[in-house]
Amino acid sequence: MNLKRPIKQIFALVGNLLTAPLHERATHANKQLDYLMDRDREHTTKIDRLAEANVAILKSTIDTFMQIEELSGQFENFSKLTENQIASLNKKLPGHVEIASKEYASVSPESILMTYLYSYLDSRVALDVGAHCGDVSRQLAETGFVVHAFEPNTKIQDNLKNKLENLGNCTIHNYALGSNNENASLIIYDNLPYSRTHNDPSLLSSLLNRELLSLQKSEHIEVVVETISNLVENKELPSNIGLLKIDTEGYDLEVIKGMGELRPSIVVAEYWDKDHPWGQNSTLYTYRMLIDEMRDRDYNWHIDLHRLWGEEKVCFTSNQLISVPNSWGNIFFFNDIKRFHVALQWCEATLPRTFFKSETN
Repeated sequence: MNLKRPIKQIFALVGNLLTAPLHERATHANKQLDYLMDRDREHTTKIDRLAEANVAILKSTIDTFMQIEELSGQFENFSKLTENQIASLNKKLPGHVEIASKEYASVSPESILMTYLYSYLDSRVALDVGAHCGDVSRQLAETGFVVHAFEPNTKIQDNLKNKLENLGNCTIHNYALGSNNENASLIIYDNLPYSRTHNDPSLLSSLLNRELLSLQKSEHIEVVVETISNLVENKELPSNIGLLKIDTEGYDLEVIKGMGELRPSIVVAEYWDKDHPWGQNSTLYTYRMLIDEMRDRDYNWHIDLHRLWGEEKVCFTSNQLISVPNSWGNIFFFNDIKRFHVALQWCEATLPRTFFKSETN
């Protein structure tokens, strides 16, 4: 390689710079300095404007919260507001805050997370196993899911139909799901244990014979039990299931076993910790049994949304192998790490995380 020409060019350039008149070099340097100072002033102005905007936003946010707190304090129960009172409140509140109606109810974090994850699923098909009166099914359907609601309790079929009848993307199945195709006895209860969470005994209907908390059985209903895999094989369900939500009062693991080789994108199952009154003898599985079963099916990530017994505050943990002592809740299982990260970010932004150290022998 001939290096003579590049070296000559470099020396020529340096020579030109050195032989240039002193005033030309000074003029060029001043122009560069002026340019840099102008850019610095522009950046400083932009930073000042951004700082002023942030201060204004913060002040507006504080003012908004103060207004809401002041106005809401004038009414002990929002459900008693008249339409005129709601309209009056909306006039006083900032434009981006509005009370839509007095007809509203609280929604569980689990339901909110399921609807939030809708946009991250490849399939719109959702199975609501243990649909009860259809509250979760309706929320999923209104989000955009094509819902298959399973509820074997014939005592509440009318309530379920009324909840879902005007939705074209809901199908009701009046049988139970489990690990085998069989007939079974669904136990109906007519009283409630001392619980702040449940206010309807029909929520506790189960295929399990549960002897605790003075639950009184009112009757037994013979029901048909199907497996998810069998329903898919018989073309009663599509095979591309995006969400499987299970709430069968202690029978959830059996429903999972009935999936066969199917792999819904997200599976949600209920559990009770071993120290929880219902976790002592009212379930066929433990928290760890659920984790192990799902990991065997390549669901390698999970998030646990839980409450302590007797409390309503919802917290979360992720990828723990044991449950928080004396808790009950719902575990979200993921076979895709990207969806897991989306759900984890949502939980970190909305719920407190539980930190605890497990006891080891």
